[in-house]
Amino acid sequence: MLYKFKKTLICLKSLITILFNRFNIVFYSENKSYQKYFMPLIKQLKNEKIKVIYISSDINDQIIEENFQNIYVGRGLFLTLAFALIRAKKVIFTATDLGNNRLIKNKTVDQYIYLFHAAVSVHRAYTKKAFNNYDLIFCNGQYQINELRKIEEVYNLNKKKLVESGYLFFDYVRENYYLENKLKNHILIAPSWNYADKNFFNNCLFELIQILIKLKKKVTLRPHNEHFYRYKNEIIEIESNFKSSEYFCLDANDDNLKSMHSSDFLITDNSGIAIEYFAIFKRPVMYFDEYPKIHNESFSDINLNYIEDQIKHSFGYSCKKKDIPILDKKIIEMTTAFSQKKPLLDEYFKKNFYNFGNSAKVYFNEILDK
Repeated sequence: MLYKFKKTLICLKSLITILFNRFNIVFYSENKSYQKYFMPLIKQLKNEKIKVIYISSDINDQIIEENFQNIYVGRGLFLTLAFALIRAKKVIFTATDLGNNRLIKNKTVDQYIYLFHAAVSVHRAYTKKAFNNYDLIFCNGQYQINELRKIEEVYNLNKKKLVESGYLFFDYVRENYYLENKLKNHILIAPSWNYADKNFFNNCLFELIQILIKLKKKVTLRPHNEHFYRYKNEIIEIESNFKSSEYFCLDANDDNLKSMHSSDFLITDNSGIAIEYFAIFKRPVMYFDEYPKIHNESFSDINLNYIEDQIKHSFGYSCKKKDIPILDKKIIEMTTAFSQKKPLLDEYFKKNFYNFGNSAKVYFNEILDK
């Protein structure tokens, strides 16, 4: 109770700060796990003599740099009030649906900017209006520019400024990974967040982990951030069932790099982590893709292919729940077949993503109007 009261006082102080100031550059982060998507840009900005405001809904999410001011606003009413009151030149998000939820859009902000925290296409994995209210969007590759322009055309929306930037998270991973950390027979399971009631997390996960442990595979389960909020009891049940096994580990860290470093095989359904795993680590991915991730029921209005499907079909391998009993055989087959495709990965990602692994300077120059 005392801790809750303390957080309320901090939020009130934050609102006063927001109310009586106008800012140049503001970041908004949903929680600490999103900080890594900003970090390459933050490193570029820290040497500038410009005060940067870092607003977060997570009290533990802070940037410890001299010219950064951290402001905590929580997730509820204080978040809504903060964005209703804020005055700034530029506000930068990884959160979607500005103006459609608690992230209110107001006229006292000159420019609302979005940067991606996933490398997927925009017209199926995100809601129909996810990007409508941003003024500028940093795009990972030409595929996102094509998709966003098509959305504007189909729904008669005003044109945004779309920047050929690249995926900032590729910069972060390339700066922070070490290949020698890989462990043999270590499988990372990373389910995506899916609004559908029937999904990979609640239909396959338990049986999948059980089989892999019987095969004496080291298993790391890394749920999505939203799973910890909305499937908390299910995660507790999984952990209690397998915690006694030397082959099981639950990864609840803010950063997913350690899990990606140490594993030599990834199992997912539709998570964007597969694209990152292919691009940086060049290791095989198995998809349980019978549970589609459709967060936009009108996705067929935008008659374009999806890069996540293109990558899956080019480099990944599909599996079904019925294949779990023969998973060991499937993993061997897929690992062997992947060795033939692996040499093509570098060329593919350099062709389809702008400034691959070196995009932070583009973000920096655009934000500072250089």
